[in-house]
Formats: sequence, structure tokens, C-alpha cells
Amino acid sequence: VGTLPDFIDMMTATAQELGLTNTHFVNACSVHDDDHYTTATDLAKLAKYCMKNETFREIVKKTTYHIDPTNKYTQNRDLPTTNLFLSAARSAHHVYAPCTGIKTGTTDAAGHCLVSSANYNGMELLSVVLKANDWDVNAGAYSYTISRAMFDFGFNNYESGVLASPGTVVADSKVYEAKKDQRVTLTVENEITALIPKGKDISTEISMEVELPETIKAPIVKGDVLGEVVYKYKDTEIARAELLAANDVELNMVLHIFHIIIKFLTHPLFIIPVIL
Repeated sequence: VGTLPDFIDMMTATAQELGLTNTHFVNACSVHDDDHYTTATDLAKLAKYCMKNETFREIVKKTTYHIDPTNKYTQNRDLPTTNLFLSAARSAHHVYAPCTGIKTGTTDAAGHCLVSSANYNGMELLSVVLKANDWDVNAGAYSYTISRAMFDFGFNNYESGVLASPGTVVADSKVYEAKKDQRVTLTVENEITALIPKGKDISTEISMEVELPETIKAPIVKGDVLGEVVYKYKDTEIARAELLAANDVELNMVLHIFHIIIKFLTHPLFIIPVIL
């Protein structure tokens, strides 16, 4: 990107694009600065976004990293991760098998911070703990004790419920100028899931809102993105996904030409000369 300031500007711009409304960067290494800040909510959003990248996922779950000799250091080095959930080499007290990452961070002002992820029985959770007062790597590592408690609560009390699957008809719509008045059916590209309380039927409490343009026009090709579906639980959004066309819809060319002629005949630039 050219310069370090340019890179930092890109960091802040990307944060804004991701909806991190309470995040601002002034450096790339997290050295304390009053104008360099974020929140637990924003870090959770950022972690969720980053964990969609397979390369990132592979990096943050590594327990050690090997460095070959360099021109500055002649020995082989195997560096253990600072994440105690993953590192038995640093402390066996907090090793947590479901853990899949992510990042530790500590400054005098921020305290001990931990953004972590865990996957158990196919359900993945994120935890963000900031400003913990860790005083050792065992029982006194409170950022891990708190994170583990949140993971246990989530895995013990919630499960992943499927709201929609690819191929499932989520909605359908009339199509303007469609051949034979064909309608378009709408589905999702990937399975849409949300955390729901275990052992509780909340289907009547989940609402679905379909967001489509006022007019959907032919032709339509299967896979076209036509709108979004939003799922809410007690008026709180729990999932959102793009709606894709599940079928092709051909254009009724005769009807299309007819509408063009009508539009032309009713246009003021045509009507006024006729009247005159």
C-alpha cells in the first residue's frame, strides 16, 4: 500500500466497512494510544469475519511455529502459541480441546485480553474478554477462566438450529413481464443456522422477513441475487442471508414490446404534439 500511514488508513476504512462503529486505528501493532481503540462487540464482529478465511483459521489454531535459522539467528526455533487454550507447553491448566484460536493481547492500559473460538458438536462460538487481571498462567489466568465459563454456558444451553437450507423454497414472487406469468422461487446459497435454546420449541417466536425490490423484472437466471431474508427472535435479528433465484424466468417479448409502445404513446413528448 506504499506507506505505514496508508496501511493504517486501510485498516480503519475496512473496520468501517465491516460495521465496526466503535473502532479506530492509529498503528498496526496495538501499542497504546488514546485514539487507538475498539470494543468487545467490534472484536467479535471482526473475529467472525476473519474466521471465514481458511488461511486465517489455520494460522490461529497452531500450537507452535517453527522458524529456521536466519542471518540474524543461527538456531532453529519452535515458538509456542501465547493462547493457553492451545498450549500445553506453556501451561496445561487451561488446555481446552474444542478451542480453534484466536488471539491474545496485553497492554498496561487494556489489561489481558483474549479473543477465542471453540467448536463442539458442530457448533462454533466466539468469546471476547477484555481488561482481565491475569497474574499467572494457571489459576490466576482469569481471561481464560471467564472465556471457558462462557463457552461452557453456550455449549450446555444452546444448540445450532437450521433456519433454511439450499434448495428450500424460502419465498416466491411475481415477475414483471414473465413468460406465461411464471413466478420465481427464492432460496439461500448456504445453510442458515442460529443458536437456539436447547430443548425448547421457539419456532413460533422466530419471525421471517423477506426483503425484495418493489418490482422483480424478467428475465431471471437461476442463481441471481434478488433480495434478502431476515430471521428474528423476539424482534432481535439472529440471521440474515441473500435470496437467490431457484429457477430461470424467461422474458415475454411480446408483452415487453407492448409495454414499450404504451410507454412511448403515453409519454408527454408524444402526447403534446398529437394534441397540437
